[in-house]
Amino acid sequence: MEKKRKWLRLPSPALIVAMVALFVAFTQTGLAARTVDLVQAGCNCANSSDIVNNSLTSVDIKNGSLLKADFKKGQIPAGKRGARGPAGANGSPGPQGAQGPAGPQGAQGGQGPAGAPGSALGFAYLQITGTTLSFDPARSKNIVSVSRLGAGHYCVNPTFTAKNAVASGVRDAGSSSAIVETKTFPNGTSCTGDDVQVIVTVPGTGLVDHDVMLLLN
Repeated sequence: MEKKRKWLRLPSPALIVAMVALFVAFTQTGLAARTVDLVQAGCNCANSSDIVNNSLTSVDIKNGSLLKADFKKGQIPAGKRGARGPAGANGSPGPQGAQGPAGPQGAQGGQGPAGAPGSALGFAYLQITGTTLSFDPARSKNIVSVSRLGAGHYCVNPTFTAKNAVASGVRDAGSSSAIVETKTFPNGTSCTGDDVQVIVTVPGTGLVDHDVMLLLN
């Protein structure tokens, strides 16, 4: 009896396509990995995993390849100081401060120059020396003559007819308590004409000689 031949069954088209795809996938993965290795070898590059920490030195870094952002704060020294810029505009004035305490009183100033003559028509500075009465021309105006009738009793002859007279004893000439009385009319047996009568007294003493300042109008 004749034996039957056994025929091998061919794979289906779907199986063939799947096997081809699987072959291509494995082939491409290996090729990609090999390509990366070849590229890195060609550019003399290294991955982070290829570098041991703290192993790189200055000679391993390309000059000019690092940026400021690659350094920590304070590692890059400050540059030279730049030129001074222009002055800014003045600010607005601030509020007025509180008033300070009063300062000490200053020293007294020297005596000022003599003032201009006043409006009086005449005046006289009467000076008594012993029993002699006179007037100071530098401090007198419109006075013709003066006379002494007795202690503390004087007559002053102005160049005009005086209607008013005011007199006071000079403080630095004898008693400061001297009382001076004036009369702008003659006293009969005393001063005559337009003479002005001047009476100087001290309470409790009576008539006394004293320097007098006389104003006439």
